[in-house]
Amino acid sequence: MSKEDERKGEKKDERRGKEEKKKKKDERKKEDEEDHEEKEEKRKTARKSKEKEKKV
Repeated sequence: MSKEDERKGEKKDERRGKEEKKKKKDERKKEDEEDHEEKEEKRKTARKSKEKEKKV
């Protein structure tokens, strides 16, 4: 392999690494958002049940 070919290969590896990192970051972000939404739903249901208890 020539030096130029090696550089091209390294650049492709760098790009691939960056893309993988971005994908992982996006996946984590989605999971965090889903967890946050689940927590919000639990809080809302907990509030509603507490309000019902107070009324009774």
